[in-house]
Amino acid sequence: MTPAHLIEHARQSGVVLALNDDRLTWSAPEPPTPDLLALLRDNKPAVIEHLRQQQRAWLERVAALLNTTADDLLARGLIDTDDMAEQHRTDPRHAAKLIASCPAWRQKRPPPRS
Repeated sequence: MTPAHLIEHARQSGVVLALNDDRLTWSAPEPPTPDLLALLRDNKPAVIEHLRQQQRAWLERVAALLNTTADDLLARGLIDTDDMAEQHRTDPRHAAKLIASCPAWRQKRPPPRS
């Protein structure tokens, strides 16, 4: 089972996986089955890497919408790892719109991406 399939399997079982910093966490209305927990444990590094890639891709899309870089957004504290963990499944346009309305964004506009 690929990491993407395992993450989807968990989601279909009511388990939402998240990457907070480099820690894999889950939330669910009921505890996951022992079989699912074993699958997650056995595939943890691959699942972490897949979630990391998903979050980074989301961040890159947000940055592109704002004509800046992902590293700039992180360095300026306009997005943090908690935001990425919570929001990477949402449309990046929502995050970009929120950031664009933030006084910190408007005060110190970064140079356009090249």
